[in-house]
Amino acid sequence: MDEIQISEYDFFFSYSRDTYSSIAIELIDVLEAYHLRLWVDKTEVPLGCDVCKNINNVLNEVQYWKGAILLLDHSYWKKEWCLKELDIFLQQKTKILPLLYNQNKSDIPAKYSILKGINVAYLRTSKDINFAVNKILDQYLKLVKKKEKILSINHPILTALVKDFYYCHTNDFTSLIKISNIAKCIELCLQKKEYIADNYDRILFSIIKNKMNGLFAKEHIDRQDFLLSKFALSCLLKRFNVVSDVFNDFEN
Repeated sequence: MDEIQISEYDFFFSYSRDTYSSIAIELIDVLEAYHLRLWVDKTEVPLGCDVCKNINNVLNEVQYWKGAILLLDHSYWKKEWCLKELDIFLQQKTKILPLLYNQNKSDIPAKYSILKGINVAYLRTSKDINFAVNKILDQYLKLVKKKEKILSINHPILTALVKDFYYCHTNDFTSLIKISNIAKCIELCLQKKEYIADNYDRILFSIIKNKMNGLFAKEHIDRQDFLLSKFALSCLLKRFNVVSDVFNDFEN
């Protein structure tokens, strides 16, 4: 049998198949729209593989990824394979990001009470997906925020845009537009340097672009969307060493 090629993923997506059509597939699509690399059994197991053997190989690698996203609904606790995944994550001390789908912490079985002490995101309908995705993206950025600087970008227009945003203390749609303009300017500078973006860069840029698109679609900005965009911008500025005397205070 062919082996699954375990390349670098960000998160293992653990879920009950009962939730696939109701919310899991939509959640997966949104996460992947931000360039997060998810390992999902329905899409990552090649035809002809020994499924049990190869998923076990994958589970042993998850501890070296950013973590595991758990979509926990009432059926999850009844699925032998789901609980096996969870047991392995706990045993290996894998970073766990729990999403409670039509569940409360009181519904978590006593055996897994350790999950009750972890910050969770609650999902009732697909309308809550944006909130859950923001929580996951926020954790992702915190996990990789110290990634090394690789370039220094110095451009007078970019410097002016950053300082204008920094000294503007509002959290409205105008501020998000300013964030978007700074990100676009950084992209243009990188293109001139013929820099090839890696997946981390793509995630940072996609957060800002997607939140900007959401602003135009909703005609208002959620505070959480703004804060996540600001955090992504902070990571970009540090990554490319832009206006170093200013960006150190961006997250405060």
